[in-house]
Amino acid sequence: MPISVKDLPQNLDITLKHNFKDLCELAWETQGVIEANKPCEEIFEQFTKIKNTIDYIESLILTSQLKNCFLPDIPYMKELFKAIQHLSIKGYGALIAIQREDDIKEVIDVTHIGVQLDAKLSNRLLESIFYPGSPLHDGAVVIKGDRIFSAGCVLPLSKKVVPEKKLGTRHMAALGLSEICDAVIFVVSEETRKITIAFKGELFTNIHQGMHLHF
Repeated sequence: MPISVKDLPQNLDITLKHNFKDLCELAWETQGVIEANKPCEEIFEQFTKIKNTIDYIESLILTSQLKNCFLPDIPYMKELFKAIQHLSIKGYGALIAIQREDDIKEVIDVTHIGVQLDAKLSNRLLESIFYPGSPLHDGAVVIKGDRIFSAGCVLPLSKKVVPEKKLGTRHMAALGLSEICDAVIFVVSEETRKITIAFKGELFTNIHQGMHLHF
């Protein structure tokens, strides 16, 4: 569910238009290379340029979504996403719920709130929590402000049927919580290492571990 161009900040709108122009020019160049029967290496190089441009545009839009739609006015977002990318690179499955206005502990069973930590948010602590085999790695972490409020939380599973996607327990839990409150939930897949965001009953899956965000 991408945001439309009219919802983007003006400076980002200008940047996107510039990059779309570059993308169109690359497409024309690639067509010329193919029609001229150039060597495969040149054709591959053109497609690589197109992919890199698309990745850059995608990262600009995702950054805007995070900053302006999902998590506005949260100063630690850059550090948080770095931590999530680090978990992805290491292949640690993770489920991280960011509390916004709705109090998460009010919408899930009190017996499922997990272990209360009230610890300063840090990349190292998140890694230790989600280290495979650690006592809390299968549950969710709840973050309030710049602090890890609790870990090992059990989130309600969504009953939503998503036929085009094969979703694991973490994804269904993220989706379930996003259906009953305004939290933003990050999921790192242990199998694919892909990063997914759940928000307002929707999953945003066009995020990869090497994506550079423009904070």
